Amino acid sequence: MVVGLMGTGKSTVGEELSRRWGAVHISSDVTRKALFDLPAGEHRYEAYDQGIYSPDVSRRTYDAMLSEANGLLARGQTVVLDATYRSAAERQRVVEAGRRVSAGAWIVECVVPPETVRRRVRRRVREGTSASDATWELYEQQSAEWEPVAEVPPERHVRLDTSATLQKTMQSLLYQVYAGALNNT
Repeated sequence: MVVGLMGTGKSTVGEELSRRWGAVHISSDVTRKALFDLPAGEHRYEAYDQGIYSPDVSRRTYDAMLSEANGLLARGQTVVLDATYRSAAERQRVVEAGRRVSAGAWIVECVVPPETVRRRVRRRVREGTSASDATWELYEQQSAEWEPVAEVPPERHVRLDTSATLQKTMQSLLYQVYAGALNNT
């Protein structure tokens, strides 16, 4: 799982990780919009927890992602789930689903300073090139509800600062993943 608050680089990291490892990338932004037959690039700037971002729709989105992941895992595919997963219960559901198919779960938590998020979401809104509907105001509300990651052992939780270039961010991620794997053997 690649998790974190909006604007922290989850999709960028998830896409790159999937590309490098030949994994299937499952994005909550794309999945959510597909539930409503909306193009991924169509924007819905909704109020916090409203419209296609209501708790009910978020649950349906995460259920659809988990269902797709389960099917892929059962066929031996590696999967990268990319979503906020702001609550421990949401993340725990994914960890437990992985256990049922003997897939080891890792949680990559993307983090950046708030000012970096502000700059990123403003750029995304201006450019309109992302499937994300993140705004600074939504980030502030979401950050107040974030629950710390504790659903996997520490060696399977990577807290990844995505402030650097993608190349340096990925080097840091892969180093931490391999170090965690070595510590777990």
